[in-house]
Amino acid sequence: MSLEELKSRILRLLREDDEFRYAVAGLIGLEEILKRLDKHEAELVRLRENMVRHESELVRLREDMIRVLSLLRGISSSLRDILAPWALGGASWPRAPSGRV
Repeated sequence: MSLEELKSRILRLLREDDEFRYAVAGLIGLEEILKRLDKHEAELVRLRENMVRHESELVRLREDMIRVLSLLRGISSSLRDILAPWALGGASWPRAPSGRV
């Protein structure tokens, strides 16, 4: 049998004979590569789940931040209203009580 015939026969066996194909794959380390790919796939799934969880947490944090900013705007507006008479120079600052002990 020539080398070309042997190659042709091996290729035919790889296409048609599952048992032979898996035996060759095992010999060349393909099984180990596939196992590692499975581990990487599982890790990618875990990372994606973490990412989804973090995205929802970011949405909650943004909502909280919007509420805090709204409260700060209200406080700022109230302070402007309270301090407006003094800012315009129309009123004097209240005096501290006298009567030190």
